[in-house]
Parts: sequence; C-alpha cells; structure tokens
Amino acid sequence: MKSASERLPTGIAGLDAVLGGGVIDGGIYIIQGAPGAGKTILGNQICFAHGAHGRRALYVTLLAESHSRTGA
Repeated sequence: MKSASERLPTGIAGLDAVLGGGVIDGGIYIIQGAPGAGKTILGNQICFAHGAHGRRALYVTLLAESHSRTGA
C-alpha cells in the first residue's frame, strides 16, 4: 500500500515547490477562482503531465452559473 504522503509532480515546477513535491497520490482537488484566472489551463496541464507519465487523470468541470448569466 502506498503512503498517504507520496507526492506526484504536477509538471509545473513552481506549483510543485509550493506543494512540497506535487499533489498527494490518490487525492481529490477542487480548484476555484475568478473567471479568467487560469483554472482550466491548470487542470489540463496537471492531467497532461500525469498522462505523459502513463498515469490516469480525471478532469471534471462544472458550470455553476445559470444559462442566462453566462451570456449564452
């Protein structure tokens, strides 16, 4: 069984430094922030980095605004 503190690099050097080596293996993370802050790009970069090393990643996105507020 893996240690709960085993870290996986995100592929983003500065973020890995802040996180002490990366995300915790098997962890679930919610990324939130203002529109245009880069949440989607960050999530996609992390998933890509895991896929590039033969790991699996799941990216889920939610639309929390009503249809009328999105301008669609």
